[in-house]
Amino acid sequence: MLCLVNHKNPETLDLLNLDQWSFFILTKEELKNISNNSSSISITRLENNNYTPIRYEEVKKYIDNIIE
Repeated sequence: MLCLVNHKNPETLDLLNLDQWSFFILTKEELKNISNNSSSISITRLENNNYTPIRYEEVKKYIDNIIE
């Protein structure tokens, strides 16, 4: 799981507010493939490989669907 603060206004930023975050969920193998075994990856590269961010409220359901 990769987590990204997507809130743009520094004055109202609240790191404890999960509504201000986005989450990318992918397997270790997927991450290695997309990043070419690099130690970093860009959001653009994730999106270009059809990985879309999800909101915190969706994380459990998304993971449950993967493990079923």
